[in-house]
Amino acid sequence: MTHARLLKSAAMALVLAAGAPVAAVASPMVQAASADRVQRLPDGVIVVPSSGEARAVRLQVYGPRTIRVTASPDDSFDAPASLMVTATPQTTGFTVEPRADVVLVKAAEVTAEVTLATGAVRFLDPSGQVILAERVDGREIAPVTIEDQTGSHRYNTVRQVFEPGADDAFYGLGQHQQGVANYRGHDVELAQHNIDVGIPFVASTGGYGLLWDNNSITRFGDPREYGMLDQRLILRDATGRFGGLTASYFQNDELKVQRQEHEVNYEFIRDQQRWPEGFKLQPNQPTQVGDMGRSGQEGVRVTWEGTIETPHAGVHKFKLYSSNYARVWIDGELRIDRWRQNWNPWFHDFEVELPANRQVSIKVEWIPGDGYIALRHLDPQAEQDQQALSLWSQAGTDLDYYFIRGENLDQVQAGYRGLTGKAVMLPRWAYGFWQSRQRYNTQAEVVDTVRRYRELNLPIDNVVQDWFYWPENAWGSHQFDSARFPDPAQMVRDVHDMNANIIISVWPKFYPTTDHYKELEAIGGMYTRNVEMGARDWVGPGYANSFYDAYLPAARDLYWRQ
Repeated sequence: MTHARLLKSAAMALVLAAGAPVAAVASPMVQAASADRVQRLPDGVIVVPSSGEARAVRLQVYGPRTIRVTASPDDSFDAPASLMVTATPQTTGFTVEPRADVVLVKAAEVTAEVTLATGAVRFLDPSGQVILAERVDGREIAPVTIEDQTGSHRYNTVRQVFEPGADDAFYGLGQHQQGVANYRGHDVELAQHNIDVGIPFVASTGGYGLLWDNNSITRFGDPREYGMLDQRLILRDATGRFGGLTASYFQNDELKVQRQEHEVNYEFIRDQQRWPEGFKLQPNQPTQVGDMGRSGQEGVRVTWEGTIETPHAGVHKFKLYSSNYARVWIDGELRIDRWRQNWNPWFHDFEVELPANRQVSIKVEWIPGDGYIALRHLDPQAEQDQQALSLWSQAGTDLDYYFIRGENLDQVQAGYRGLTGKAVMLPRWAYGFWQSRQRYNTQAEVVDTVRRYRELNLPIDNVVQDWFYWPENAWGSHQFDSARFPDPAQMVRDVHDMNANIIISVWPKFYPTTDHYKELEAIGGMYTRNVEMGARDWVGPGYANSFYDAYLPAARDLYWRQ
């Protein structure tokens, strides 16, 4: 809808709430102030603010406790259909009340108030108390160009900052690995990774929830991207030389290589190319029957030492991405002391208050053991933003979210389910105790594990056979390696005879030599780019591989038949 069409149709602005006149007390002054700025909808209202990032703000009612807010930079509201929300807006059970400088949309249990000046929205309870408010200048919608193999695509980055209550705690956001329950004051990136699940839903003890309807990479908290140390800090090595830290590579405590490095960064496999010549670690490779492989470089230790300096005094934020053993000291104080499994390195967050324009000592120690490491940093955030509720997304068309009022978290969760659909109930046995580990290597290990539980009279309902039960060169075959699993059917019977269940992990990854890959490729059901580029995984010598297209219905059907 164009701006002109909005203005033309705004004569309907003071038409009623759902099915009845808006208060007959609306004065001529109110009509004059709002007639060209408000458009009544069957399910809500559109407001054209006089300033701000949005050309139009739409409010829609989705129930007695739920209101959707959509802010458009061009008043078109042409975003694609939601992949999250299955509910539809209501056309009854609410009223729309234009006033001199605001418009109220009143549902039974929540009211949304949007200002005509800026389009900022506040949410109120039935008594008129503010539950949550958008910051007046807290909406950002900016064009962005994203490149892929097909060319350039225009989107908008979107951000909304809210002013929560002083005691509001924030829960939800999916499943993350930082060991945080209340995310107030923390930064979380919502992007899918193995064991890290991003769900853009926040439930607050302040009596509300927010569902942020955007499918791109999203950041809760500080929207800035963490950078390597040298991007925002002044680095000096152990001798005081500007430009980096002193990196020392040890073998069994004997110094082998020492050089200046401007970042601590072995985050990805490709970064291993930066290891000093003659001192390179080999990629971590699982063998067919053994545990995860070793680099053959026992006793390797790496340290980075020197000083950091900043012109910005305040609380600086750091993210240590690591696996195996890593420690970080700043200003002589141990800030991080962590171990993490090598097959799933992740972030360890910490904060340090730094003075301005003073050198502060830093030391990072890492025992690689086939692992990964990177140390990232952000300058202090503006004080007004440190405890705010902020959501930012990399790409979208409109800014789009749902506000859910709840007198307790159960009601908030009920509102979420009302929008997205009820959760599927699993069989009763699935709610018992699951025993899982980073795979059992043999049929005997699976059966013996369940048997030992029964011998010790410990309750167990399910045992999981994780990945790599197939032959080394046959990922995606869904076949057991007969050398290690000689009779899978008997294995299942043995587990069932002990009154337990077995869950067998299946993967959407395929080697192109398997029959399943070829079947899926024949119907256009494989992402082939990874194979075309010659990328190989970490198993054995490394095998070509790719994933199937789960968004193609025919591929999904074939995948489960396989």
